[in-house]
Amino acid sequence: METKKFKDKYSYKTVKYRGKSCFVCKAIRADGNRILIQYPPRLDLTAYMQVLSKGLPEVYESHMTFMQDGARCHRSFSTLEFLNNKKVCLLSNWPAQSPDLNIIENMWAELKKRLIKYHPIQMENLWEVIEKEWYSIPNDYVIELYKSLPKRINHVIKNKGLHSKY
Repeated sequence: METKKFKDKYSYKTVKYRGKSCFVCKAIRADGNRILIQYPPRLDLTAYMQVLSKGLPEVYESHMTFMQDGARCHRSFSTLEFLNNKKVCLLSNWPAQSPDLNIIENMWAELKKRLIKYHPIQMENLWEVIEKEWYSIPNDYVIELYKSLPKRINHVIKNKGLHSKY
Protein backbone atom coordinates (compact mmCIF):
# COMPACT_ATOMS: atom_id res chain seq x y z
CA MET A 1 0.00 0.00 0.00
CA GLU A 2 1.37 3.40 -1.00
CA THR A 3 1.86 5.84 1.86
CA LYS A 4 0.52 9.37 1.52
CA LYS A 5 3.91 11.05 1.61
CA PHE A 6 4.89 9.51 -1.73
CA LYS A 7 1.82 10.72 -3.64
CA ASP A 8 2.24 13.56 -6.14
CA LYS A 9 0.60 16.22 -4.01
CA TYR A 10 3.23 15.62 -1.31
CA SER A 11 6.23 15.81 -3.61
CA TYR A 12 7.47 17.66 -6.64
CA LYS A 13 9.70 16.92 -9.58
CA THR A 14 13.15 18.39 -9.89
CA VAL A 15 15.31 18.91 -12.96
CA LYS A 16 18.93 17.81 -12.81
CA TYR A 17 21.50 20.07 -14.41
CA ARG A 18 23.14 18.30 -17.35
CA GLY A 19 26.27 20.42 -17.49
CA LYS A 20 29.50 19.75 -15.68
CA SER A 21 29.03 17.62 -12.62
CA CYS A 22 30.87 16.20 -9.68
CA PHE A 23 29.22 13.49 -7.59
CA VAL A 24 29.35 14.05 -3.84
CA CYS A 25 27.94 12.71 -0.61
CA LYS A 26 27.49 15.30 2.06
CA ALA A 27 26.60 15.37 5.74
CA ILE A 28 26.14 18.12 8.31
CA ARG A 29 25.81 18.18 12.08
CA ALA A 30 24.05 20.60 14.41
CA ASP A 31 27.38 22.04 15.56
CA GLY A 32 28.28 23.03 11.99
CA ASN A 33 30.70 20.15 11.43
CA ARG A 34 30.35 18.71 7.95
CA ILE A 35 31.85 16.39 5.41
CA LEU A 36 31.92 16.20 1.65
CA ILE A 37 33.08 13.05 -0.14
CA GLN A 38 33.52 12.68 -3.88
CA TYR A 39 32.26 9.43 -5.37
CA PRO A 40 32.22 7.89 -8.86
CA PRO A 41 29.42 8.77 -11.32
CA ARG A 42 27.90 5.32 -10.81
CA LEU A 43 27.30 4.90 -7.09
CA ASP A 44 26.75 1.20 -6.54
CA LEU A 45 26.51 -0.50 -3.16
CA THR A 46 30.23 -1.14 -2.93
CA ALA A 47 31.05 2.51 -3.58
CA TYR A 48 28.38 3.66 -1.12
CA MET A 49 29.76 1.36 1.59
CA GLN A 50 33.19 2.94 0.98
CA VAL A 51 31.67 6.42 1.31
CA LEU A 52 29.97 5.42 4.58
CA SER A 53 33.11 3.77 5.93
CA LYS A 54 35.10 6.91 5.22
CA GLY A 55 32.60 9.60 6.17
CA LEU A 56 30.48 8.22 8.97
CA PRO A 57 33.23 8.18 11.63
CA GLU A 58 33.96 11.83 10.86
CA VAL A 59 30.41 13.12 11.46
CA TYR A 60 28.47 10.51 13.45
CA GLU A 61 28.51 9.89 17.20
CA SER A 62 26.44 7.32 19.09
CA HIS A 63 24.05 9.88 20.62
CA MET A 64 23.06 11.16 17.16
CA THR A 65 20.44 10.14 14.61
CA PHE A 66 21.61 9.58 11.04
CA MET A 67 19.27 10.57 8.23
CA GLN A 68 19.41 9.52 4.58
CA ASP A 69 16.87 10.11 1.86
CA GLY A 70 15.08 7.36 -0.01
CA ALA A 71 17.76 6.76 -2.65
CA ARG A 72 17.98 3.09 -3.61
CA CYS A 73 21.55 2.62 -2.31
CA HIS A 74 20.53 4.23 1.01
CA ARG A 75 17.72 1.78 1.67
CA SER A 76 19.27 -1.42 0.38
CA PHE A 77 19.48 -4.42 2.68
CA SER A 78 23.30 -4.23 2.60
CA THR A 79 23.33 -0.57 3.63
CA LEU A 80 20.80 -1.06 6.41
CA GLU A 81 22.71 -4.09 7.67
CA PHE A 82 25.99 -2.13 7.56
CA LEU A 83 24.46 0.74 9.58
CA ASN A 84 22.87 -1.69 12.02
CA ASN A 85 26.21 -3.45 12.56
CA LYS A 86 27.81 -0.05 13.26
CA LYS A 87 24.98 0.63 15.75
CA VAL A 88 23.90 3.74 13.85
CA CYS A 89 20.57 5.18 14.96
CA LEU A 90 18.83 5.70 11.63
CA LEU A 91 15.85 7.86 10.74
CA SER A 92 14.46 5.62 8.03
CA ASN A 93 11.64 5.62 5.49
CA TRP A 94 12.47 9.14 4.35
CA PRO A 95 11.41 10.06 0.80
CA ALA A 96 14.04 11.13 -1.73
CA GLN A 97 14.27 14.89 -2.37
CA SER A 98 12.12 16.03 0.55
CA PRO A 99 13.42 19.56 1.10
CA ASP A 100 10.83 20.79 3.63
CA LEU A 101 12.49 19.01 6.53
CA ASN A 102 15.82 18.00 5.04
CA ILE A 103 18.02 20.98 5.86
CA ILE A 104 20.95 19.62 3.88
CA GLU A 105 18.99 20.68 0.79
CA ASN A 106 19.31 24.29 2.00
CA MET A 107 23.02 23.77 2.53
CA TRP A 108 23.28 22.31 -0.98
CA ALA A 109 21.42 25.32 -2.42
CA GLU A 110 23.83 27.67 -0.61
CA LEU A 111 26.78 25.79 -2.11
CA LYS A 112 25.31 26.00 -5.62
CA LYS A 113 24.76 29.74 -5.16
CA ARG A 114 28.42 30.15 -4.22
CA LEU A 115 29.59 28.07 -7.21
CA ILE A 116 27.86 30.35 -9.73
CA LYS A 117 30.69 32.87 -9.51
CA TYR A 118 33.06 30.22 -10.93
CA HIS A 119 31.00 29.56 -14.07
CA PRO A 120 32.24 28.42 -16.53
CA ILE A 121 34.74 26.23 -14.71
CA GLN A 122 37.30 23.69 -15.88
CA MET A 123 36.29 20.13 -14.99
CA GLU A 124 39.65 19.34 -13.42
CA ASN A 125 39.19 22.17 -10.92
CA LEU A 126 35.55 21.50 -10.11
CA TRP A 127 36.13 19.27 -7.06
CA GLU A 128 38.62 21.71 -5.51
CA VAL A 129 36.18 24.60 -5.92
CA ILE A 130 33.25 22.60 -4.52
CA GLU A 131 35.30 21.51 -1.52
CA LYS A 132 36.64 25.02 -0.87
CA GLU A 133 33.17 26.61 -0.97
CA TRP A 134 31.50 23.81 1.05
CA TYR A 135 33.88 24.29 3.96
CA SER A 136 33.75 28.10 3.72
CA ILE A 137 30.02 28.21 4.50
CA PRO A 138 29.93 29.53 8.08
CA ASN A 139 29.12 27.11 10.90
CA ASP A 140 26.52 29.63 12.08
CA TYR A 141 24.56 29.04 8.85
CA VAL A 142 24.36 25.30 9.59
CA ILE A 143 23.47 25.93 13.24
CA GLU A 144 20.62 28.25 12.19
CA LEU A 145 19.31 25.59 9.81
CA TYR A 146 19.10 23.15 12.70
CA LYS A 147 17.42 25.76 14.88
CA SER A 148 14.79 26.22 12.15
CA LEU A 149 13.62 22.59 12.37
CA PRO A 150 10.81 23.14 14.95
CA LYS A 151 9.33 25.90 12.75
CA ARG A 152 9.67 23.72 9.66
CA ILE A 153 7.94 20.79 11.35
CA ASN A 154 5.07 23.01 12.54
CA HIS A 155 4.71 24.50 9.06
CA VAL A 156 4.57 21.07 7.41
CA ILE A 157 1.97 19.94 9.97
CA LYS A 158 -0.06 23.11 9.42
CA ASN A 159 0.04 22.48 5.64
CA LYS A 160 -1.00 18.85 6.20
CA GLY A 161 2.14 17.60 4.48
CA LEU A 162 1.86 19.80 1.40
CA HIS A 163 4.80 21.93 0.24
CA SER A 164 6.01 24.63 2.56
CA LYS A 165 8.10 27.75 2.10
CA TYR A 166 11.14 25.77 3.17
